[in-house]
Amino acid sequence: MHDDRPLLAGTCFSVEPGIYLPEEFGVRLEYDLYVHPDGQVEIVGGKQDAIAILD
Repeated sequence: MHDDRPLLAGTCFSVEPGIYLPEEFGVRLEYDLYVHPDGQVEIVGGKQDAIAILD
């Protein structure tokens, strides 16, 4: 999805790409990002290293 909103320094946001197949399964990743005052974007909150199976 295209989004042209500006990234504001000093803010956090998440990026959550996913694939969902109806009545089969779904997969979603989550990246939490922080925009530093100098404009650098950093992944924060750790990296995903497990898969949760939900019923």
